[in-house]
Amino acid sequence: MSTLTELGAYLVTKSIGTLGTTMFLGPLPMGVTAGVAVQMVTGGRVVRAMGPVLGAPVADTPSFQVVVRNPDHTAGETKVKAVIDALDHYWGTLSGTSYLYMELEYGPIYLGLDENNRHRWSTVFRATKRRS
Repeated sequence: MSTLTELGAYLVTKSIGTLGTTMFLGPLPMGVTAGVAVQMVTGGRVVRAMGPVLGAPVADTPSFQVVVRNPDHTAGETKVKAVIDALDHYWGTLSGTSYLYMELEYGPIYLGLDENNRHRWSTVFRATKRRS
């Protein structure tokens, strides 16, 4: 399963949104007034196991961005805080994939109003994800 799919399913369990309605894997559609978008930023570096010789990669470190948009500033701030609470310092298994650690890299950054006067925030997380 892809990282985005695993993250989306997890965020649904944390009541962040409903996939395809208020939460999207990829860009946030313009017609959605209040929503959350989860997007890959970079694949990151690989983690190799140490031993007598440098071994094959054992984990990847993908980065992903979460964008929150809401016409109500307070509701948007509450949502971005819920995203951070759900993802920062997470470790566990998502859809059978072991996540060794997730951390907030930066944010939340207030991006201001879009062309329809909706408030926007951005956060970026890095995960350490064990290879299968």
